[in-house]
Amino acid sequence: MNAPQVISKLSAQKIVGNVKAYAPQQGKDGSIPKDIVPLYRIFGSANGLRVGQSDNGPFVALLGRFEAQSMLADEDGVVSEDRFIAAQCFLPGPTHALLVDKLSQKDAEGKRLVESLDFAFEVGVKAAKTPIGYEYVCVPLMEDTGSDPLAALRDKVKALPSALPGANKGAALPAPATPAAKKK
Repeated sequence: MNAPQVISKLSAQKIVGNVKAYAPQQGKDGSIPKDIVPLYRIFGSANGLRVGQSDNGPFVALLGRFEAQSMLADEDGVVSEDRFIAAQCFLPGPTHALLVDKLSQKDAEGKRLVESLDFAFEVGVKAAKTPIGYEYVCVPLMEDTGSDPLAALRDKVKALPSALPGANKGAALPAPATPAAKKK
């Protein structure tokens, strides 16, 4: 397996290039093939967002650690081993919006409800009656794990018995003695 290439951001264009070249084409009669062409697998841990403006308009990038591997095959049917890593990630449309929304949620005090969000998707392309002639398909490869980073540890600790003598007997421990007032 090839060493991953470090790139500025992960996006469909950065991973596979011209997506339209791989999309199944509509039939001459306007029929839409049901084929889905696998493009790449992408996974990572998002722990922040970057809001910005580019030549293409406003954007919100996922920040964290991400890796993608191309699933495209060459003329001989050999699947690419191209791998990419980046600290910034863009997923296709609705999938990206759902993750951004989850990372943006805050409690009443303004603290983020989700500190980090682990994800893995297989991304493909299929023909569609859209202005560009195709649409992405994102299939989750694992269950959403966006959570408090200490939640799993907290659950483990709650299940453990106390390590202090007498604490497991259900009796309250006595309050510490207060020193007597000094006499003058």
